[in-house]
Amino acid sequence: MSGSAELEIYVQRYETFRHLDKMRYQAQSIAILVGTLYAGYLSGSDGDFVPAFGAVVGALLMSIAFTMWRISQGIVANSKVLAEYGEKVGDASLPIASTGWRTATFWTTILTFFVGFGLAGLSIYELLGA
Repeated sequence: MSGSAELEIYVQRYETFRHLDKMRYQAQSIAILVGTLYAGYLSGSDGDFVPAFGAVVGALLMSIAFTMWRISQGIVANSKVLAEYGEKVGDASLPIASTGWRTATFWTTILTFFVGFGLAGLSIYELLGA
């Protein structure tokens, strides 16, 4: 492969990394926005819990958590190729993105999922009248 092709792959992978990283933080911001709006709704509604609305918000939070998890997987896969082509074009300082429980993104994703799961579970429990 020619040097210009390797450089082009490196540039595209770097742009992909930047794009995925922006998307990951946008997903976290959306989750925080949804939670804040729901908390504001509950505080302004005399504490009335609407189970159907809670189920929707819980499902939304779980889907955001799933999206965050998929974006993180894409970042890790992209960073491996980015590091490989970075060495070929002379940039050997690129670390492979860390994975697993050591990252703040992992814990944010887990927290978002379990808050959504708990809210949806409580809402379904209330809807069924148990």
